[in-house]
Amino acid sequence: MLIPCCATRPSWYWLLLIIVVVGCKTAANLGPVYKLQPMEERALAAPVAVSITDKRPEKERQYQAGAVTPVDYQQGIETLTLDNFEPQLAGLLKQSFAQRLSTLSPAPSWADVEVTRFRVLVDRREILAAEYDQQLAAEEIAPVVGLGAGMVDGSVSGIVGGVGAGLVTAAVAANKRKEVENHRSGWNHAEPSVTCEIELHVQLHWPDGRREVCDLQARSHSTAPGFGAFEAVLNELKWSISPTVEQAIRQITDRLQARAEACLSNSPALQAVPTSNR
Repeated sequence: MLIPCCATRPSWYWLLLIIVVVGCKTAANLGPVYKLQPMEERALAAPVAVSITDKRPEKERQYQAGAVTPVDYQQGIETLTLDNFEPQLAGLLKQSFAQRLSTLSPAPSWADVEVTRFRVLVDRREILAAEYDQQLAAEEIAPVVGLGAGMVDGSVSGIVGGVGAGLVTAAVAANKRKEVENHRSGWNHAEPSVTCEIELHVQLHWPDGRREVCDLQARSHSTAPGFGAFEAVLNELKWSISPTVEQAIRQITDRLQARAEACLSNSPALQAVPTSNR
């Protein structure tokens, strides 16, 4: 049986609406984009072909916003991925590695690089907890505030009721402050921080068929002051994100060059490759 065209229009309308909504949600979940310092372009005396393959696990491909409200301080860790940075990390690594490896003698013919980890953790728990603790401390003086309200009321019942409500509020606030203190004592640092972790699996190939295989790691860490205005510290963390990532890129590039140089120094036959093959 044929279905009239007019009967299919509502279905197509809702399907299109679902696609649009899902698309917007996905785009929104990508998170903010931070600008990285681009590499300085220069001619390479011995160009090295570098391939970058993304081998990250699925959990490291998902952006997590993390909390920014004091009451949710325990969830105050933001997780950034490759998609949160421009230019893309793959392009920066490719260019940086090619420039460094081209300075070797002999230079590798090519490098196969697999990115097995990249994540940036923006830890705001401490500053959020400190702000929440200040709010709770203010609630602990509630009995005094309640007494003042009762005096204005001018009645015994008003005084008793105000003080009673204040005592309950103060007791709840005191218990919450103890919880915050216990959580803070279990953290490994006392300041808001940004941490970038990069792990690579690299294969270097030379013209004579020799190769070097290595796993490289880089971890850069920076902190923001744990004191000062709440919003000022959060902004300071944002300013620390891109420099922290750039520092990790320099670290892992230095380690790749050092590993390649060590391979050359331990391989006399590799150093004797004819100039025509370089």
